[in-house]
Amino acid sequence: MIFLTEEDVRQRCELGQGGEFCLQAGERLTPAATELLRSRNCRVILPGQCTVEAAPVEEAKPAAPAAEATIMSAAMVASP
Repeated sequence: MIFLTEEDVRQRCELGQGGEFCLQAGERLTPAATELLRSRNCRVILPGQCTVEAAPVEEAKPAAPAAEATIMSAAMVASP
């Protein structure tokens, strides 16, 4: 189960007054996220009832060290 925070809700959609927010299967809202939607008069649509597929929230990914490895490899090849 994934708990969506207020920040997750803001990232997923532009919140206007009176909009809709679709939950996907296995998602729940934190109290702060629920309050944000309530304060904007947004309706929460339960999984299976949404007509538009929502984009999943992306988790933060660490920077890949691939660039460093390429630079190191080039330096090793260039060395006599």
